[in-house]
Amino acid sequence: MISPKLVEVGRHLNIELITYADLQSVEGSPGNFKVKVRKKARSIHMDLCTGCGACVDNCPVLYQAAN
Repeated sequence: MISPKLVEVGRHLNIELITYADLQSVEGSPGNFKVKVRKKARSIHMDLCTGCGACVDNCPVLYQAAN
């Protein structure tokens, strides 16, 4: 499930939310950043994701969140 803050950030017009990725580098200055990101392979179509969490119920891999 996506947290409320991530949902809020994901709706911002100037922010692209990239999950399951590694940050490679950040360059620039405030308001003019350039970042390099390496996306990891995934089996969820992020364009179709609504953040509802239904995929968690159907996932064959058991996962326990670290608290």
